[in-house]
Amino acid sequence: MKCVGCKKTFHPKDVSKGTPLYCSEPCFEAGMQRAENPRRDPVESPAVRKAVARFNAVIEIREALDESVKLQSHYARLLNMHDGGKRLEFKDSNEWMARLRKLKGDRPERSKP
Repeated sequence: MKCVGCKKTFHPKDVSKGTPLYCSEPCFEAGMQRAENPRRDPVESPAVRKAVARFNAVIEIREALDESVKLQSHYARLLNMHDGGKRLEFKDSNEWMARLRKLKGDRPERSKP
């Protein structure tokens, strides 16, 4: 059989079905400590929680951008109907972001102080 603690092969004297087997007292004690203090779930780690919080914040910002683009397009449509202007109307935030990327590509990047 293999020791649950160190994975060495050993021959136990008495075997009870379903009982974890340890080759020595130190392996048994180490196994009991692991059972009392199991590893934390990776989702519970502070780094993962922080990454999830950032991801959720990005989703919220994107939703806010979607709503903002809807409103801007609605007002652009109303004003175009009122005065015959040629204001841009975007169907969604992806179209607005594509326009922004195109504009940023047309002019040189400003140096940051």
